[in-house]
Amino acid sequence: MVDLSNLMEMIGKNLDGILPSRLDMLNGKQVLFTNNNVIMKPIGGWDVTLAYDDVKINRLERIDVPACVVAVDSSCILVGETIDGSIYSAKCSIALSCNGEPITHILIGPLLFYTQYCDYSKSMEIDGVKRMIRVRLERLVQYELARTMRGIIMLVDGSLRHSIHESLYTIHRIEDACRANGNMLIGLSKSTRLRHLEGVISLLSREMYPCYIDVSSMVYGDGDGVCFDGKMLDMGSEHCIDCNGKGIVAVEEREGGEVDGEGGRGYGCYSNNCSYTGCSASVRAETKASRASLLAKLAVNGLVLRADVLDKPETSLGMLMANDALHNGYPESLRIAHHTSVFTRTDMLCIKGFMKSRFNIREVDGDDIRRALLGKI
Repeated sequence: MVDLSNLMEMIGKNLDGILPSRLDMLNGKQVLFTNNNVIMKPIGGWDVTLAYDDVKINRLERIDVPACVVAVDSSCILVGETIDGSIYSAKCSIALSCNGEPITHILIGPLLFYTQYCDYSKSMEIDGVKRMIRVRLERLVQYELARTMRGIIMLVDGSLRHSIHESLYTIHRIEDACRANGNMLIGLSKSTRLRHLEGVISLLSREMYPCYIDVSSMVYGDGDGVCFDGKMLDMGSEHCIDCNGKGIVAVEEREGGEVDGEGGRGYGCYSNNCSYTGCSASVRAETKASRASLLAKLAVNGLVLRADVLDKPETSLGMLMANDALHNGYPESLRIAHHTSVFTRTDMLCIKGFMKSRFNIREVDGDDIRRALLGKI
């Protein structure tokens, strides 16, 4: 007979060896509880200390110069699987606005892609393949828009940083095409994984006018900041690797995803003092010089967004405010591009019907193993 009381006592004594609870440090702290495991943002921001007194808040003004706002977004789903591969479908939407009003939108897709397991590393999960398809499709569309149109404001859903999933059409080629044709390029993110920026977000959320703060030095590092426990932060997964830099550091996913000749995620530290072998001084200099990273509030009652801009923030964001409608401070063109690229149940039925009629496939019935074993909960 197992002595369960003794077992539970031993487990209790060794709990601190897993992770120190540190519950005593909660005394007097602000707490924002999650809602069904969804990470929320505090209304009005966090109470911040005097540590941010030296942060410069820049006011934004509308610049009433007509320009076409072009937003690009996409979505990708898993359609089905074969014994040696997977079938995906993707859609990409282009939404156009001008003078504060939506004009039209264009939908590309649904497109079908079949990948066999031998095509990619077995370690790439389904979400990774979907991300790869989306990145490559969006980069192609963004490049063609930047190459063929002039004087536009192009909106990218996400940051303007290189991705390991890029292939022929990279963000750097898009930037070059924008510069050649006088286009403005803005990358907008609804949130940031860099937790040390939360205090800055709180400062902006309390301002009663459109404004922004340049956080390039806090994101890329200029040697003046504080390195978190000597670690380098991976913005994509929030994992850390060792870094000897003395500044606040971030990473860049480098082309090909190769580190020291091996496949995988590439890291680039932007601290000038970093001795990590995967870092490149030229990559750091190019990234810091080519774009500015901001936290911006585009409307009086709007939410704070992460913004990467290729041009002067006052010009590009000011013209964006005048030429696109803003919903809670978020461009309406990006909202339209998102909603029109999302797959519906009708899309799924049409895709399955098309595949059955076009290809000589044999549909196989399947079971939801997790639900069969654990039930609906």
